[in-house]
Amino acid sequence: MIGLRASASEIKQGFKRAFSSPWPHNLRYQGDGRPFWKLVVSEATGCSDDRYFEEVYEYYANGDVWHLPNGAHEILLLLKDAGVKLAVVSNFDTRLRKLLKDLNVLHLFDAVVISSEVGFEKPDVQIFNAALATWRIPPLQFSQQSYVDISVF
Repeated sequence: MIGLRASASEIKQGFKRAFSSPWPHNLRYQGDGRPFWKLVVSEATGCSDDRYFEEVYEYYANGDVWHLPNGAHEILLLLKDAGVKLAVVSNFDTRLRKLLKDLNVLHLFDAVVISSEVGFEKPDVQIFNAALATWRIPPLQFSQQSYVDISVF
């Protein structure tokens, strides 16, 4: 058994601190993002045990532990039905598509662009251009497009 001595509040603060710390590589999320997440979990919890990390990592790979904000699914449906092109442009790892599918929203998006797949992270304009390219919109028109940035914090 792995015993953590940190409270939920301390872990939350540790997560915010670790998540916002500079990452020594170009991309935080490469492939499945394990090196980045291992550092975050270790910094946030004070536990660097590999078994504990794998347990946490696998736990958050399951869509059952995530939820959409109230009304989000309905709003996405309204936008989709109105003909609005929807995209997810995310700094995340390769688990994201499965999570969106588990949340029953993957089919609502016309494009899903994930930093670990395209090699760029927000706010780099190239990750947005990758989304625009799926609709054959030239990059120079980026300033004319609208997007909503929803952050975890």
